[in-house]
Amino acid sequence: MLAHSVMSPRGEYERPFDYIKWIRRKLKEQKFMSLVHGMEKMIASATDSGGMMPKKYTNKVQELVHELHFKDSVTGAIKSNFGTNLKELVRIGQERSTIKIRYHVGSNITINKAGAPHTEMCHMDIAYSIKNDQGAVSIYETNEKTFGRHIDPMLIDKSVQRHIDIVSRHLKLESNSGLYWLLHLIKRIECASMYLPKSCYLPAARSGILSARDHIVSGMVKSSSYPGTELPRGPVPRVVSDYLESLVQMGEHRPQTNGKNGQEVFRDLFGGSLEVQRPKIGLPRIIYKTRGAGVPLNLMSSGMTETVPLQLFLQGRMPQADVLILEEPEAHLHPANQARLAKHIVRLVNSGVHVLLITHGVYFLEQLSMFVRMSQIPAGERKKLGYGEGDCLDVGDVAPYMFKKSAGGGYGIHEIEHTPVVGISQDEFGRVMDSMYDKEFRIDRIIGDA
Repeated sequence: MLAHSVMSPRGEYERPFDYIKWIRRKLKEQKFMSLVHGMEKMIASATDSGGMMPKKYTNKVQELVHELHFKDSVTGAIKSNFGTNLKELVRIGQERSTIKIRYHVGSNITINKAGAPHTEMCHMDIAYSIKNDQGAVSIYETNEKTFGRHIDPMLIDKSVQRHIDIVSRHLKLESNSGLYWLLHLIKRIECASMYLPKSCYLPAARSGILSARDHIVSGMVKSSSYPGTELPRGPVPRVVSDYLESLVQMGEHRPQTNGKNGQEVFRDLFGGSLEVQRPKIGLPRIIYKTRGAGVPLNLMSSGMTETVPLQLFLQGRMPQADVLILEEPEAHLHPANQARLAKHIVRLVNSGVHVLLITHGVYFLEQLSMFVRMSQIPAGERKKLGYGEGDCLDVGDVAPYMFKKSAGGGYGIHEIEHTPVVGISQDEFGRVMDSMYDKEFRIDRIIGDA
C-alpha cells in the first residue's frame, strides 16, 4: 500500500486564474525575483545551438514546483490509501518514522507522533536546455527519456503553451521576458508528471469487495436518498474506493495481454472464459462461461472470484498501469492452479508490466523459482516441460524480500537469496517443513511404541 501511495499521487493543479494569483504573490518575494533575473541572463547569453541550463538553477525551480503542487501530495496519498491519520502509522514504541523515497517524487518524509509531518524534496534528474535563435527562445528536455519512458515533446509543448498563453494574456507578459520563460520552465517540470509510472492495486479483500459490489453501491445510493439510512461514517481507504470505482466503471482500456485474447488465465485455471455484460440499466455483469452455460458472479467459487480482478486487468477492464500490485494472488487456489497462475504472471512481467506481489504460497513461490531456473535451459527444453518458449524469468528481473521477526520484537525486511542456478531460496518455508516433519516423525515413534 505504501508503494502504491508513492506511485499514485499526481499533485494538485490550480485553475489558471488561481495560478495567476499565486504568481502575483510570488512576484513580491526576493527569491522568486532572483529566479526571474537568472532566466533573463540565460536568455541573453543563449545561442542558436542551445546550451544546458545550470543544474543549480533548475533545482531551485523544481523546489518551487514541489512547494506549489507536490509537497503534500505523497503524505496525502498515504493518509487516504491507509484510511487513517498519519500519526497512527508511526512504528509502535517510537516517536517518529521516516520514509525515504528514491523514485520519481524523490522525498524524505518524517511522520511524527506529535506535530505535523515534514517533507523534504530530493531533486529529479531531468536536464533542460535553452536556445535563443534570433530572439526566438525555446526550452526543452535534453533527456530522451523521463523516468525511463520516452518523452513526447510535441505533447508537452502543446500542454505548456496552452497554459502559458492564458497566463501571459492576463499578466501582459512579453514572450521574451524572464518571467514568461520561468513560468514556461515551471510548467514543463509539472508536465513531467505525465511520464510517472501508474500503479493498479488489487487488495487482499478484492474478492469480498467484488462479491459485495452491487450491495455496496446500492447502500451508498440509498444512504444518499433517504434520511435516516446513512451508512456508518468513517474513513474508507482510498485503495478500496479506487478498486470499487474500477469495478463499477468496467472501462475498455488497452488489454495487458501481450497481443493475446485476454482469456488465457481463466481457460487455463478453470476451463472457461470470463465475460463482462453491460445491461441498459444497472452495473456491468460478470459472467463465467463454460460448456454453453453462464455462471453469475455470486455462484462462482472463491478461487474464481479471487482471480477475476486479475483477469479483468488483463482484458483491459481496469485502468492501465505500469505496475500491478497484487496481494496474495494464490488465495483459495488449488496447488496446481497456483502453479498455473504463476506462469501467467511471469508472462505479464515479460510483456512489460512490473508486478509487486505478496505471497505466503509455497507452491506459488516454488513455481516462480522454477521460472528463474528455466532461464538457464534452452527454449526447446522448456517446451518439452510443457512451457512456452518465453516462460522464464531473468534473475535480474526478480527482487524477493521477506519480513522476519527481529530479536527486539518487531520485524525486519531481508532480501532473499536468488540465483539463476538455485532460483529463489525457500529456506523459511523449509524450516517450517523440517519442524513439522520432525514432529510427524516423533508422533510415528510414539504410536509405534504404544
